[in-house]
Amino acid sequence: MMRPAQVAALALLAALAAPTQLAAEPMYSYWLSSQYKLVVAYGSEAIINGTYSFTVDFTALVAMRVDELRVQLWLVRGTSYRSLLSATLARNVTVGAGWALSRTFSVTVRGDPRADPILLLRVTVSVTVNETNLASTHELALAPVRPKSYDSLAERVSQLESEVSELESELKGARASYYELLGNYSELSSSCEELRERYEALLREYEARLAELEALRSRLELALANCSRLSRRLEELRSDLERVQGLYLEFKSKYEELSDRYEQLLVAKEELSNRLSMVSSAATALGLVLVATASALAYLLRERIRPPRAKGASEQEQPSPPQGVT
Repeated sequence: MMRPAQVAALALLAALAAPTQLAAEPMYSYWLSSQYKLVVAYGSEAIINGTYSFTVDFTALVAMRVDELRVQLWLVRGTSYRSLLSATLARNVTVGAGWALSRTFSVTVRGDPRADPILLLRVTVSVTVNETNLASTHELALAPVRPKSYDSLAERVSQLESEVSELESELKGARASYYELLGNYSELSSSCEELRERYEALLREYEARLAELEALRSRLELALANCSRLSRRLEELRSDLERVQGLYLEFKSKYEELSDRYEQLLVAKEELSNRLSMVSSAATALGLVLVATASALAYLLRERIRPPRAKGASEQEQPSPPQGVT
């Protein structure tokens, strides 16, 4: 809450900040001679980095030749002049009485407002009437250049007045609260000691909890370290598992291949066993044939080497063929 002296000082500042003119009304300046009339309409203030406009009206009162009608605008800051505009409205134009020319100009004013600059207008008029040249220069300080306009200042004053009114209301509420708190001061004083004791007890409990928290934090850090170690071990086991799974799939493929080969060998064995049985039977028959053949050959050989007998021998005395030969 603000004190009454502060509120009064703020109200005084707001009053001092109020401008003497709260609205920027257009202004006029004119020069009248027997040959022409020159009127300049312009604003009473210019804003830094804002647009400033003014209008130049020239009216011929007699027939003449306008040799030159030129407008120049400067930003004047102390002894420093900076040109903002230079324009020629008419040159070497023959006109009659009543001829009028009006031109409105708009320029952007840029400068340092701390130096209190002003806008200076110069209108150069050179005419020839009855072959007599008449030249004159009219200068006019148009407006001061300010960082803010009168309207914005008036709005700020209104805002400050509203803030002062709100502060006064808050001050009244604060004063009422102050008296109310003053009445409860004794009661609050009696409760202060009790609150202090309660605070000290809570502080001791807080310190105990803080020590317990530090112990838990240490245990947590240890658990995190173990968790990190177990995570690395888990990654190693996962890698070993993937390698073993690869070996298992490789051996499983080989086992299936060997199983198929074993089944093929069993079938081949069965076929070979059958063929062996057939070969054994054929070998047995062939052996019998060979034995019979050998016996026959032996008999024939004996018959060839035996000495010949006398003719007339009885056929019954001829040896009988060996057994088993048909």
